[in-house]
Amino acid sequence: MYSITVSYLNADRQIDPVAQEHTRKRLEQAKARLEWGMPFIEITQDYADQRKIQELTFYLENDRHNLRSPVARTAAGLRVGEISEIVEENGSLYLLCCIEKTEPYTEYLPYEQIRDRVLNDYIASKYEQLIQARWAEATILVSET
Repeated sequence: MYSITVSYLNADRQIDPVAQEHTRKRLEQAKARLEWGMPFIEITQDYADQRKIQELTFYLENDRHNLRSPVARTAAGLRVGEISEIVEENGSLYLLCCIEKTEPYTEYLPYEQIRDRVLNDYIASKYEQLIQARWAEATILVSET
C-alpha cells in the first residue's frame, strides 16, 4: 500500500482545525491528480509530509488491529490499483493506493515454517474421520428402567 500521509497537529501535538481543513483540501487535490492519471510518486513529492512515498503493509488476518484502525479497514477494502477516500487517524489524513494484495493464508510459505500446522491439521482430519466412522457404526440402545 502506498500512502500520502499529512499531519494536521500543531507543535504541541494538538489538533489545529485550520490546518486540518487545509490538509483535507490538499489531499482532495492530490486525489484528483491521481484520478487524472498522474504517477503516485510525483503526487507524493508535492503533498506528503516527508516528500517521499511511504509504503504501508497491513496484515489482513490481524482482525483486532484492523477493527481499531480506520486506515487498516480502508486498506483491507481496496483492490489493486484502487485509490482510497481520505482517511483520518491519529491526527493525520491518509490517501492510500493499493499496489499489492494477498488474501490471508494464501501466500506460499516454506514447509519448514508450517510443518507443525500441517501435522496438527492432518491429525485433526484423521481424528474427525475416526469420530464420523464410529458415529456411523454406533448402535443406540434405549433402556427403559
